[in-house]
Amino acid sequence: MRTKTILLTAAVCAAGVASSVAQVYSVNIVGYVNVPFTTAFKMVANPLDAPTNSLANTIKTPPPQSNFYEWNGAGFNIYVYAPASPAGGWTLNLSTPADAPFAPGGGGLFKANAPFTNTFVGEVRQGNLTNAYPVGYSIRSSQVPLAANANVLGLTAAFSPPPAQNVLKGNNLDPFGYITYTRGLPATFPPDGWSPSTPSLEIGEAVFINATVGGNWTQSFTP
Repeated sequence: MRTKTILLTAAVCAAGVASSVAQVYSVNIVGYVNVPFTTAFKMVANPLDAPTNSLANTIKTPPPQSNFYEWNGAGFNIYVYAPASPAGGWTLNLSTPADAPFAPGGGGLFKANAPFTNTFVGEVRQGNLTNAYPVGYSIRSSQVPLAANANVLGLTAAFSPPPAQNVLKGNNLDPFGYITYTRGLPATFPPDGWSPSTPSLEIGEAVFINATVGGNWTQSFTP
């Protein structure tokens, strides 16, 4: 089998997502993505398919006392990284060892206790990908590591026909708030149905979806 190397470039943005280098072995694209964190709240996603898609396996050694907020449908389960505690590593309530699922397509809210850069390692998901979302609030992300707007990432199509559903992005100017993008009828929200503008996602960024009806966010990637 041929072995070749390709470069996947991630757009550098305010969130500071770095470029990623990937290698192709046959049809598998493996590599890494560096995602920097400040001490502000950050909506984060796992951009690559790891051998084990969990919080403990993908964000292994953040600064102690960093928090990960997992949405449970009604509120947050809060995980604390406490390597010096009796439980060690990721915990619930600083006493119970705990891990959270953290696969591409999902995500959570992260609060680092000090600035650091996390390296996500794994494969790029390929083929026809489906990411179901329920009625109400859920945290979702692109399953393909691509920095692009909602049209390119397939999120606009997921909201068609659009019954006034919302995407909430973390606000870099206000780490405790969100910017709401509404997908409505093109006649009401020109040019492509989004108001106040078409949202874009960076690699490693998650968003809240507030859906009036459940649906599927589908994507397709073939190298």
